[in-house]
Amino acid sequence: MWEVAAPLLPAALAQGVRPGRWQRETWTLTASSSAVAAKLSQLKPALVDALQQQGYALQAIRIRVEPQRLPAAPRVEIGGGVPCPPEVLARFRALRHRLG
Repeated sequence: MWEVAAPLLPAALAQGVRPGRWQRETWTLTASSSAVAAKLSQLKPALVDALQQQGYALQAIRIRVEPQRLPAAPRVEIGGGVPCPPEVLARFRALRHRLG
């Protein structure tokens, strides 16, 4: 089914959607964010129609949001043992240099 539905979605949107399970004529799609889910909701009627025309006994599409987890940033300790991401530490150093 995903092979039929994916080309109907804009490429950037399709990257944020994962096909899920099919149960009782309802197909679940997983969105990577609420913004992707909102846009996908707008396209649900067109997706249902296209899949029904391809012969799928689909009555509804359910969308669930499951944000993608990002890897934790490496931390560096600065004065006082406070953890700090390397980018922030670099900005502090640049500021200290600018201020003299």
